[in-house]
Amino acid sequence: MPRPLRPIDDGLIYHVINRGNNRQNVFHKEADFKAFLAALGELKERKPFQLYGYCLLDNHFHLLVRPTGDATISRIMQSLLVSHTQRYHRHYRSGGHVWQGRFKSPVIQNDEHLLAVAVTAPERRREAGETAQHGGAECEGPAQRRRPV
Repeated sequence: MPRPLRPIDDGLIYHVINRGNNRQNVFHKEADFKAFLAALGELKERKPFQLYGYCLLDNHFHLLVRPTGDATISRIMQSLLVSHTQRYHRHYRSGGHVWQGRFKSPVIQNDEHLLAVAVTAPERRREAGETAQHGGAECEGPAQRRRPV
């Protein structure tokens, strides 16, 4: 049975989630978090999108993304995940899968849903006890600050 198509429409905001293969860590140190965010910033110039918030944990991430122009969520994430995987393998001299399967990207339904996602992702980080590791996992969004990304 084929996998379901992702919804595509102008103005949709997606809650993008992906985790490390076998739930293994993909961010091992502060430089890994920074490299992922740098790749995200560089990607915005090639495939335009708005980033409303993010939370990077040791073994997974959450992004709030709205594609703009001709960019689609699938192309944006393909570019980001390939870029991160290549850097990961170069840096750690490894091979194989870094990410576990296809990323998830439920569409944000309304303002309440957006706020719930923006608040819940950082709470999960705190519940996981990741605030002390690597100087703290990276989270930014409406619940953490008040300016656009």
